[in-house]
Amino acid sequence: MLVFPANFAEGDNDAGAVTADEPTAVDGGTRSPPDPPAVSASRQWEYEVMYDHGEVRITDVRSIELDEPVLSARRMGRFAIELWIGSELLERVRFEIPLVEPPRTGKKRPLHEPPQFGPGLSMTKRLRIPQLERATNARLIDRATGKTTRLPWPPQPSTAKPSSTAKPASTDSGKP
Repeated sequence: MLVFPANFAEGDNDAGAVTADEPTAVDGGTRSPPDPPAVSASRQWEYEVMYDHGEVRITDVRSIELDEPVLSARRMGRFAIELWIGSELLERVRFEIPLVEPPRTGKKRPLHEPPQFGPGLSMTKRLRIPQLERATNARLIDRATGKTTRLPWPPQPSTAKPSSTAKPASTDSGKP
């Protein structure tokens, strides 16, 4: 018989226990629910989201009709637009603004700090959100800061947009 000495679970046997006085790392009351299954819809809202010097806002909303249903995009991202009915999450479309990091905490900056583009960045991004009749409210979420902005629901479209598969009007080159 061969025996190898081993020590498992060494330490002071507290297993990371948290006392009632200590805050927990995850607050159960503020956790967001998991992403719901992707929704397939041919009627979509196209949101134009603007990131301008650290602020995110909706600048335009258009109603679009696709030729066939399309599943909602599933991505990772700091920002999200969520559709709710009461306390039930119906849809979450996450998105990222390139080169933007969460705001730093603390007064000191790292010695070899990487460049930050967020404070001076201004850009727009388009997102498609399914038109869900059941939804009663919409929210724009910044997951890094926890900032939530309620959006009008249903949104009032600014202009109608043709189908994404519509062909552009032919141009006349002037040749017979």
